[in-house]
Amino acid sequence: MECIFELNFKTEAYNVICTLEQPFRIQPILLQINEEQDVFVACSVGDGYLFNAKTNKQMDIDKDINIDLIKSVIFDEDTNMIYLACNRKGG
Repeated sequence: MECIFELNFKTEAYNVICTLEQPFRIQPILLQINEEQDVFVACSVGDGYLFNAKTNKQMDIDKDINIDLIKSVIFDEDTNMIYLACNRKGG
């Protein structure tokens, strides 16, 4: 089960925020969270998932926008944009 969770390091209590619909092919290495902590982007080199806790919706970024080899993710609060440094699949 692939998930995003929060852990209180003092009490060791944890809460699963999101269980991903599709597992990562390899271990995720990138995680960006907006300031309100309700939008999460988790990525490995070949997989990317966006989760919106307000709407409880997930987006399979690499599949939906046809990208691969994700190297960097930036969440811009001013524009509500997520910027990805990546390649197009097959391109």
